[in-house]
Amino acid sequence: MEVETKFPWDNDEKPYFVNEEGFEWYFNKLGTEYARLKDGSGTSLKDVCVFYVKKDDDITNVIIDKNRKILADSRSLESIGVEIDKLKLLRRN
Repeated sequence: MEVETKFPWDNDEKPYFVNEEGFEWYFNKLGTEYARLKDGSGTSLKDVCVFYVKKDDDITNVIIDKNRKILADSRSLESIGVEIDKLKLLRRN
């Protein structure tokens, strides 16, 4: 079953941030909730957020930590889930 994703800009939401190059940063609620959800080992990433970074038709999912350091990025929602799982695994070790 495929999940239909509605992007924030489809709902006329304003970006959280726009940098000087014109990249618009929108909060990715689904990705952030998944990162903060405990996995089977009880590991969660409570100190990260996931954003959609958009310029024109180019969209990337970006995981950042509380210090605004980019931890991972991916063009697909499924791949960003894999990146989140990897970060959780690394956090356990």
